[in-house]
Amino acid sequence: MANASGAASRVSEYLADRISLEELEDWSASFSWNIHKSDDEQAQAIAYQVRAILNEYSDDATDDRIRKELAQLRARIEAANFPFAENRYGGPSSAPESSMPRAVNVAA
Repeated sequence: MANASGAASRVSEYLADRISLEELEDWSASFSWNIHKSDDEQAQAIAYQVRAILNEYSDDATDDRIRKELAQLRARIEAANFPFAENRYGGPSSAPESSMPRAVNVAA
């Protein structure tokens, strides 16, 4: 059965030139077939997004825009799987919150 991890890996393989565009298209067609029956909502979303990207740029002479869109998709997938920690103000922070008390300037 299709899963999000496998889909993300296949997109990464294409972006790393380990598979061709034709191989990605063949995989995508196979992967998205009956994806609606999967319980993995992230896999469904990836399948639909990959198909949409491939369809949108299928007439382009080069695969530059496909690569750009798939790279952006892969970045969104990675962000969803490895979200940043939130700092005390609710914004994203790549570093976890410290448990050490804040320094106070007592000279002021």
